[in-house]
Amino acid sequence: MPITINVYLHGLEDMATLKKALTRIETALAVVRTTEGMQMATMADLVAKVAKENELDNAMIVLLKGLQATVEGMPATQAAIDSLAASLDANIANMVTAVGQNTPTPTPVTPPDVVAIPDVPPVDVPPA
Repeated sequence: MPITINVYLHGLEDMATLKKALTRIETALAVVRTTEGMQMATMADLVAKVAKENELDNAMIVLLKGLQATVEGMPATQAAIDSLAASLDANIANMVTAVGQNTPTPTPVTPPDVVAIPDVPPVDVPPA
């Protein structure tokens, strides 16, 4: 006498809904990965800009300390004051030129394409 065993897996009737939900999850993951890569590139650019700014700040600190030493060692005569004023004007002009040369023209930032994630209702998956 042959024995026949029939197995029916419940829940497969909602396979189309499960596929929609999986597609929605995969789309959201792709958006997250794309955005993460853009944020990392932006962070690297920001770190480089901060380093360059620190170099300029340090150069200005050295200049100001040198100026302080010059002022402290000068006699208080009108000729010395005029000489110092001329030196300051030259230093300011040099700083303005240096900042202008070391400041790149900003490039416009293009936001990533927004991917519309379809609205799929949640799916109840029975426990295994």
